[in-house]
Amino acid sequence: MQYDQTQTVMVVDDDAMIRRALAKLLENNGYTVREAEDGLQALELVERECPDLLITDWEMPGLNGVELCRRLQQAELPHYVYVILLTGRTDSQDMIDALQAGADDFVSKPIDRDALLARLHAGQRTSRRERQLREMSERDSLTGVLNRRTFFGHFAREWARSQRHGSPLSVVLLDVDFFKKLNDTYGHSTGDVVLQQVARTLTAQCRASDLVCRYGGEEFCVLLPETDEAAAAIWAERARAAIAALRVPHGEKVIHTSASLGVAQRLNDMPTVEAAIDAADQCLLYAKGAGRNRVVTSASMHESLDDIIDERRPMDDVLARDVMSAVVLTVGQHESVRTAAEFLLQLRLGSAPVVNADGRLVGIISEKDLLGLSFSERTWSQPVANVMKTNVVCYDETTTAKEILDFLCRVSIRRVVVLKDGQPTGIIDRSSLVRWIHNWMLAHGQTDADYGVEHCQAFTDTMSNLAHALASRGTELSRYLANLEDDFVPYVIGEATRMQDLINDLLSQCQRTQSIRHLV
Repeated sequence: MQYDQTQTVMVVDDDAMIRRALAKLLENNGYTVREAEDGLQALELVERECPDLLITDWEMPGLNGVELCRRLQQAELPHYVYVILLTGRTDSQDMIDALQAGADDFVSKPIDRDALLARLHAGQRTSRRERQLREMSERDSLTGVLNRRTFFGHFAREWARSQRHGSPLSVVLLDVDFFKKLNDTYGHSTGDVVLQQVARTLTAQCRASDLVCRYGGEEFCVLLPETDEAAAAIWAERARAAIAALRVPHGEKVIHTSASLGVAQRLNDMPTVEAAIDAADQCLLYAKGAGRNRVVTSASMHESLDDIIDERRPMDDVLARDVMSAVVLTVGQHESVRTAAEFLLQLRLGSAPVVNADGRLVGIISEKDLLGLSFSERTWSQPVANVMKTNVVCYDETTTAKEILDFLCRVSIRRVVVLKDGQPTGIIDRSSLVRWIHNWMLAHGQTDADYGVEHCQAFTDTMSNLAHALASRGTELSRYLANLEDDFVPYVIGEATRMQDLINDLLSQCQRTQSIRHLV
C-alpha cells in the first residue's frame, strides 16, 4: 500500500530558537512541521491533528517530555506516534524510565543534524509499517472497505458527535440481490469479483467523511454523517443505479446485478447505534419483500403501510394468529448457551423464545446476546436463563393485527412474540405483515394498471430468480439429508420455512403478472 512520502513531525520545545531551527531543518528535508511550546500545548494539538512523528525536549516546564510520552500512550489516537526525546542526560536508569514511558528513540544534545535525520528516517519506516498493519486489521481483505469491528468504532464516535451537536446522521444497509444464486451459478470467484465491484462503486459515491463497511457476506453498510434521511435516500438511489449499471464479465457472458437498500436516520429516541442499523435493516427487508432492486426509507415504509391501512383497511377484524409465523421450536431456560447457539445457527434465526418447564414464555435469546459473551467453556455451559432478555414484547393471539402493526411502525424493535395461555405460538415482524398485506391486495384485485409489457418481463425475470433460488435450496436440503446427523430437525425446519417463503413469493409474482397481462 502506498503512502504519501511527506509525513508530519511535531516539534515540542520551550526554547523558541531551538524550535525554529529544528523546523527549518525538517522542512528543508521534506517534512511538514507543527510546533508546540510545551507538553500541554502539544497534547491539545495532537488531539486536533495527530502527527506521524514527534520530537520533544526532555526538560520543559509544566509537562516534561517523559510525562508527555506517558500521556500519549494513554490517549486514544488515530495512529501510533513515534517519539524522539532530545536530552543531555546519559544515566542508564533515566533512559530506561523514558523507554518505559513510551519514548521510541533518543538524540543527545547538542543535536547532531545527521543523527537526527537518520533517527527520523527510522521512525518513518516504523510509522509506515504501523499504518500498513493497522490498515490490514481495519479493512476487509476481499473488498478493501472497513471491516465491521472498525466500522462500529467509527459509528460510535459519529453517533456521540451527532448527539452532542444535534446534527443529522444516517445509515444505509445494502444487500446484493440473489447473491447466493450468483455464487451457485457462476462460482465463488465470480461472486468475489461482484462484491469487489460493488464495494468500489459504493466508495466512489462517497464523500471523504462517509464510511463504507462490509457488514457480512453480501451485505454492506454505509454511514453518512451530516445527512438527513431525505438526502441519504438520494444518495442510496444514486448508489442503487450505479450498481444496477455494473457489468461483470464471465467468459463470453456478462453478469448483471442489483441491490436492495434500506435507509434510516438517527432519531432522538434511538438508544444505540444498533437501533439505527436495525431500523435500516427493517427497511432493507421491506425492499426485498417488495421486489428488490429498490431503496426504502423508514419514512416511506411507514407511509406505505399507513396508506394501505387507511385506504383499504385490510386488517379490520384480523387477529394476530391470522398473520403470525408459527413457532415450531423453542429454547428451554435450563438448556445451555451452547445449545441455544446451535439452535439459532441451524434455523438461521436472529432470536428465539425461551420457555420454562411448563412451556410458558420467560424470555428471549438473540444472536446479539451470544456475541456479548466471553469465549470460555464456563460461559457457554451456563443455562440460557442467565443470559436471556426477560423484557419481551408479547401479544395474545386475539390481539388485532392492526394494533401490532402500529406498534412495530413506531419503534425499532424487530419482532413481537404471540402467546396463547402464556405459551409462545408465533412471531410477528414487519416482514410477515408486509407479506400478508401484499397477498391480501392480490386476493382483492389490487393491480398495477399503469404497468406495461416491460413490467411483465421484469416480473418474469424475478420469477426466474426465485425459481433458481428455490431449486438451490432444494439441492442443499437433499445434500444435507444424504448425510444425516443426529439433530437434523432444526435444519430441515429452517430450510423448509425458507422454501415456503420462496414459493409464496413465486405464487404472488405469478398472480401479479397474470393480472397485468389482462390489463395491457
